[in-house]
This record gives sequence, structure tokens and C-alpha cells, in this order.
Amino acid sequence: MPTGSPGRTTATRSPTPGTTSTVGVVTEAPARSYAVTFRLFAAARAAAGTGEVHVPPGPVSEVVADLLAALPDRFAEVLAVSSLVADGHRLDRTAPTPLDAGAVVDILPPFAGG
Repeated sequence: MPTGSPGRTTATRSPTPGTTSTVGVVTEAPARSYAVTFRLFAAARAAAGTGEVHVPPGPVSEVVADLLAALPDRFAEVLAVSSLVADGHRLDRTAPTPLDAGAVVDILPPFAGG
């Protein structure tokens, strides 16, 4: 369940027993050095209410789950039809492939005409 102050949404995940990571919508530059950055475009940005989200690194499937936990429920509908692209490569959102700190993932909803 997301918690936090206005302008900042947080959720938690326990990547390993006994530890907790914070997931949040943040815009501070330092967050980029220790987190995976999601850049949201068009309908994804509108549904999330922000253009950028930072979550802890980890397997793609866990990072996407963290992203969903940190954003409004309506964002899940947009994400379901969107492409996730990192370094020019499309990501499988269910994959165990790791996303390292500093990775940037673009969320691209379908665009008219293409």
C-alpha cells in the first residue's frame, strides 16, 4: 500500500529476508545513482501523475511490481499495453533479468498511427 507525503509516494519491498527497500516517486537527481529510473510518456505520464519514477534495482519482474505499487491503480491499465524499453531493447516485464542501479527504462504507451 503506497504511503508518504504529498508529491512523494512510497511503497516497500523485501528483496531478501530481513531487509526493506523503499520505492518512491522522486525527482531528486541523487535518486538516479542508486535506483532504476522509469521515464513515462503520454498516457503513462497522465495515469501516473508524474513523468519519472525511481525504484530499487532488481529483477525486471520485481522492479515492475514496485512501480505498480508506487503509482495509482489506473496506471496498471496503461502499463499493460505499453512497451518497456531500456538501452534500445524491449524488456520482458515478467523476466528475472536484473535491472541495475542507474538503468533508465522508458514506458511507451501505444501511439496513434504506429
